[in-house]
Formats: sequence, structure tokens, C-alpha cells
Amino acid sequence: MAAEGTDTGGDSTAPPTETRAVADGAFGDGRGDAVSSISAASSSKPFLGGYRSLCSGTVFHHAATQTETRSDEEQRRRHHRQAAPQVSSTAQTGRRARRELNELHAEEQARHEATAEQAAQHEVQRRMQPRTPEDFNLLLDELAMWWGAEQAKIGAAQDMTDEERQAARCALLAKETKLLQTIDRLRLAAAPIARADRAARELAIMSAPKRWQLADGGVMEVATPGTLQAGELAAAYHTLVATGGGELDARLAALLAVKHHAKALDCNLSREIVGLVDREADLLNRCGLFSTWEGRMI
Repeated sequence: MAAEGTDTGGDSTAPPTETRAVADGAFGDGRGDAVSSISAASSSKPFLGGYRSLCSGTVFHHAATQTETRSDEEQRRRHHRQAAPQVSSTAQTGRRARRELNELHAEEQARHEATAEQAAQHEVQRRMQPRTPEDFNLLLDELAMWWGAEQAKIGAAQDMTDEERQAARCALLAKETKLLQTIDRLRLAAAPIARADRAARELAIMSAPKRWQLADGGVMEVATPGTLQAGELAAAYHTLVATGGGELDARLAALLAVKHHAKALDCNLSREIVGLVDREADLLNRCGLFSTWEGRMI
């Protein structure tokens, strides 16, 4: 619907005031004049639509050109959904979710199988090569259970005479004795390894830096002269117990480090250590072969 405007005489810029005829009252029949103020544009308004009367020269504009354009924010707000968003699922997303779930189940199953296999290998290793007292106690307990089961089997046999039952018990005793001897040999073989592991753990504990609790709850690690000296002695110990032949310079350096720390304390043990170090260093310097004096080292 077109609205009538004032005659601008060819200029589309509206005047600052305008007089219009309006109805008197909401439903009145009388008409009156009303003066309204119009904000004039700073430049000529472009002709975006409408027509000019050929009779009177009045310019009629479309209603869209006489209405202020709403901002982009209002336009975006008009298209904003008011209800809670609902995420729809399709066949592709469902298939992808099932595939990922199957992959997670497969990884979990593989992890459980690997853990069970490692546990089984550890149990077999404990029985084949026992190292700790718990491993030997486990072997002795299983041997006692086996011996009790064999004794019960011999006693429950109805088709055996007294002589056969006595012979079976003697054979069982001989087998048990042989198994006990095997366990003792394993214990003797594991003793040096357990001793070396225990010494390495104790040296690591003594050479570790001190941990101090701070006021803010943090922990600070501080290396004291005692821990530094323990670290040097631990390094010398590991070098001395190493079985690699040919590292003559490294062994001499370790011997000198041990001698330096032993001379700091004047006692019978330190003097004995210094004497052994001097003797071995003299032998190594004379011969020069690490493997020749391997059995005569401290």
C-alpha cells in the first residue's frame, strides 16, 4: 500500500516538518491537521521504488523505503530457536558409534589377555628360577601339598600289599629328597643375585636426595654431602662388581674413589680397605690384563 508524501520538487530529501490530515478520534468523522517533525537526511535519498504522479508531480514511495531497516542482531535473533536443541542421530553416526565400541571392547579384551599371560609367565618364572624368600616358600608349600596327595593316594590303594605300599612310600621319600635338594641348589644359586639386588636397593636409598616438605604442600629434593658421597660410593661399587673384562681404566678409577673415601675415616676397616686397594692397583699396573686377576680382586 502506497503512502502519500509531500511534493519535494524533484528532491527526494524530506522537509523537516509536514502537515497531514488526520481523523478526529478513533472513530470520529471529523478531520483535522497535524504537524509532525521529520528528520531530514544528510544526503539525497536514493530512489528505491515507487512512482511520480504526472498530474501533480507527487512522489509516491514504497513502504519498504520509508521504514528503518532492522539491525543484523534483530535478524539473527528472529531466527534463533527458543526450544532446547535436539541432536538427531542417523544411521551413519550409529554405525560409527558401534564400530568404536567394538574397537574399545577388542582393546580391553587384548589388554586382559596380555595381563593374564604376563601373570602366568611370572608364576612359571617364580617356580623355575626362584629369587625371593616368598618364591622358595611357595615351592615348599606346593611340595608339601604334593607329598600329602601322594601319601593319601598310596594309603587309599586297595590292590597294594603292605610290602608294595612300603616300597611306594620309600620311592616317594626318595623323590621328595631329590626335589628338596633341587630347591636347595636353586637357593644357593639365587643367594648372590639376591644379595646384589639388596645391596643395590640399599645404595639407591642412601644415595637418593633428601625430600623436604614445604609450607605450601610441595616437596623439595635436596642433595646433601652425605647423599653425594653415597652416590659416588654406589657408582664405585657398581664398577667394582661389574664382570666386563677389559675396562681397566674404569676399575682403577673406581679403586681410587674407594680409597679416597676410605682414607677419610681412620679405623681398622678403612686401613684394610686402603691396603687391598693398593695391592690390587699394583697388580693391575704390573700385569695390565683385567681378566688375569679377576679372581683375586676385592
